Amino acid sequence: MFQRKNFMKKYLLIGIIILIVDFIALVWLQDINFIPKITGITGGLFLVLAIIMTGGTFNDPDSRRLDIAVESRESLKRRVTWSTRFLLISAPSMFVCILSFILLFW
Repeated sequence: MFQRKNFMKKYLLIGIIILIVDFIALVWLQDINFIPKITGITGGLFLVLAIIMTGGTFNDPDSRRLDIAVESRESLKRRVTWSTRFLLISAPSMFVCILSFILLFW
């Protein structure tokens, strides 16, 4: 259990560092309206990577069932771990993107 908490903290921290880099770019651009765009691009990039790592998102369901039957338990665990990592990295940027969009444009 302790190891899982550190796992989550590590990748959320990476996502926060990427968010800080986004804010540095926003200070350089000097336009508050770019907040949803820049954070959406960085968060969306990692979100798409998480979707791709799940493996069966864009596949035919019949071929996916066959893949699950043939795939080893270790390979499945590795894919789920990487997908979770990318999702945790994208979470801070996506949160700021949605929040800033609501505050700026509604």
